[in-house]
Amino acid sequence: MGLIEKCLPKTDNFFYEGFKLALVDLVFLAGSGVIAFAVFSLVDIIRRIGIPIPLPVWLVSLFLVIPYYVFSFEYGRSYGSKNNKRRLYRGFLVGIVGHLPNFILLFVMIQGEFHRYFDPQIWKIVFTMFGMLSIVAPIMVTLGAVDVKQK
Repeated sequence: MGLIEKCLPKTDNFFYEGFKLALVDLVFLAGSGVIAFAVFSLVDIIRRIGIPIPLPVWLVSLFLVIPYYVFSFEYGRSYGSKNNKRRLYRGFLVGIVGHLPNFILLFVMIQGEFHRYFDPQIWKIVFTMFGMLSIVAPIMVTLGAVDVKQK
């Protein structure tokens, strides 16, 4: 829990806190991207052997995507508790600045045509999940920033 608390905002400066969230986001993207592609590729290898198992989309969502949404909401909530004015606007800015690595990586994935190097089924699943993460995560930060309920 101490590591997570070190990542939470300490000031009401939206640019500084957004940049800090961007660094955390970049670490998360690198780690979760490697884990997701490794799990899906391992399942693909097992399927090629002849064992019919489904792709573990729910497993990746449960252990990687949902905790990231919770972290994004808590980050926004912590930022909103330090900011008393214009929470919606500033929370949205923190979410956008903090998730710039998502949008940049999404652009690189499309322009780089990485779909050529992976199984089309795995690529479609990972690209859809990543697109969903890129859209929903800034919204979760914004919702957390406007949440006025006490813990």
